[in-house]
Amino acid sequence: MCSAQMLEGDEVWTAADARTEATPSWYGETGLVVIPTATIVDPQTIQAHFHRVDRDSSGWENTWGVNVGLTANIEGGVTRLDAIGETIFQAKINLDLKDWFGLEDAPDVAIGCRDIGDDVDRALYVVLSQDLLLIEDKPAILVAHLGFGDTSLPGSPLDGMFGGVDFVPLDFLRVQLEHDGENFNACARYWLSKWLTADVGWLDESFGWGVMAQTKF
Repeated sequence: MCSAQMLEGDEVWTAADARTEATPSWYGETGLVVIPTATIVDPQTIQAHFHRVDRDSSGWENTWGVNVGLTANIEGGVTRLDAIGETIFQAKINLDLKDWFGLEDAPDVAIGCRDIGDDVDRALYVVLSQDLLLIEDKPAILVAHLGFGDTSLPGSPLDGMFGGVDFVPLDFLRVQLEHDGENFNACARYWLSKWLTADVGWLDESFGWGVMAQTKF
């Protein structure tokens, strides 16, 4: 048994943590590797993340940032792209259609913007997330995400249709697979504790890794 599972009190993570926790994408708001999802950071929660990608031709590419759950439906964040010396801002709103229309089986829907100031490549998007595999009324172990985006630079990630899946084979492990509109990417995230995760992945044919820490305020 992993030592993290033996912690007591609030430090113990459960299957629900790995299945429902919003995770930061490597370049901004919560999502998979590159694509956003309709899930947002819990209210009054701060997530800090760091990721490093090994670009063979240009060396290591570092990104780091923070996402904040401003309300139950609104998330904001900032990301630093060290490779090009730019800082971008992002925001996402979950439309909460289930409560508005009483549709319990409806997918989660969110709209958002990555790089609000268009300093690198602004992306406007809408994305749907839907539970696909439920076991004994527990949180889903398989969730699908499908979205459409429009970017300042045609032919870049999030320009057009994008999609992916979250799969939780173990209580402390989540596997993420996606197509960002241009490339196939993959990532495995491991819950070291309730507030700390580590991940390794494959982004546009390049190896990468990262960490995420979160806390309430």
